[in-house]
Amino acid sequence: MASIIKKIIRVVYFAGVTLTATVAGLVAVVWVQVHIGDTSELKKSTILAQINQETTVYYADGEQPIGSFFTGLHRRYIPIDQVPADVINSIIASEDKNFYRHNGIDPPAIAKAFFEGIQEGRFRRGGSTISQQTVKNILGHWERSFARKFREIIAALQLERIYDKRQILEFYLNQFHVAANGNGIGIAAKYYFNKEVHELTLVEAAFIAGSVKGPSKYNPFIKYTKQARQLARQHAFDRKNYVLRRMSQQGWISVDELQTAQKEVVPFRRGKFRSREVSLVATIKKELNRREILDKLSLERVEQLNQAGLKIITTID
Repeated sequence: MASIIKKIIRVVYFAGVTLTATVAGLVAVVWVQVHIGDTSELKKSTILAQINQETTVYYADGEQPIGSFFTGLHRRYIPIDQVPADVINSIIASEDKNFYRHNGIDPPAIAKAFFEGIQEGRFRRGGSTISQQTVKNILGHWERSFARKFREIIAALQLERIYDKRQILEFYLNQFHVAANGNGIGIAAKYYFNKEVHELTLVEAAFIAGSVKGPSKYNPFIKYTKQARQLARQHAFDRKNYVLRRMSQQGWISVDELQTAQKEVVPFRRGKFRSREVSLVATIKKELNRREILDKLSLERVEQLNQAGLKIITTID
């Protein structure tokens, strides 16, 4: 019996040593990549150029453009100093509540997303931070693979080492999808409320932040029936309140502000910023939003076409 116990102890010991060595080696690799690895893709000039990368849609001749999924002409780059605190706080509350407390990745959020996925049988959240979402668009790596995820984590850590939190927020706020070929907080303010960013109210800021994950669900302007528009407005109201609750939990708004803002409907007032071909572009994008098509393009969501830099030739004469 004693000999069996000794063997078990020996096996556990060597397993522990092996695991420790593996973890130490992995940590060393990550440290080297973050502090010494190539960061050329994260230069500010490169990031700004990449954010502007668009997918162009052509007629059947492959030469005459119909429009695009995001274009620089329909993007208003807003410096972080011109973004109100309510907008910044609502984005962080909605997308990455630990943004100020992590260095690019959020292990507790990743673990929570993993265990929730196991319990529910499907993974609905990825635990990605704002930094990870930013580098995902910068790098343009849409394929689902461990190598891509590892590169994304390294790049997020590098991004945090190179830039401060406000600069990272500036990148993020100017690249998320809004509608058709418009991206960023400047377009969102104009499109949803016909306002400049500095004019946004708490309710409007909370809605925009909440809409980032799935803008088409909350957008009444693109719905074709009265019932669909009413449903979108209700979804927008509920999502706005979700963000407000998270802001309250973080201590960024008072109880009075929360209760008042929760009662307000989202005051949509459509503003113009897009080209006259937008209806056709939106229809084409809707047709592309199919799982089999996105899988062929190695995309997870149709919104990723906005920075994919693709050339799409339609059958439209």
